[in-house]
Amino acid sequence: MNNVAIKCNNLKKTFTLSKKQQKIERTNLNKKVAVNGLSFEAYKGEIFGLLGSNGAGKTTTLRIIGGFVSPDTGTVYFGQKNITDVPPYKRSVNTVFQKYALFPHLDVYGNIAFGL
Repeated sequence: MNNVAIKCNNLKKTFTLSKKQQKIERTNLNKKVAVNGLSFEAYKGEIFGLLGSNGAGKTTTLRIIGGFVSPDTGTVYFGQKNITDVPPYKRSVNTVFQKYALFPHLDVYGNIAFGL
């Protein structure tokens, strides 16, 4: 029995930088590699975390898993099913944003139920 819940295989994502972004990042390059060759397996019942410094590709990886960003190369599996090209609304995954997603006037239930 295969206990792999999520498998990412050789993910790569590159973004094109605008002139303004190039100036902010102090580079003449017009491309930025956000994720480069990332592979991992997360197992059912496991607590799994992505750790890294700013700009390491953690959020981009989560956006790829959620279907909000398409990888340049690589695949994403839920169990045995390749969901790399499946749209976000057909994936059995949810996203909790890091900031600005909570309504201070709602309790925990209200904030969770708001998006349902």
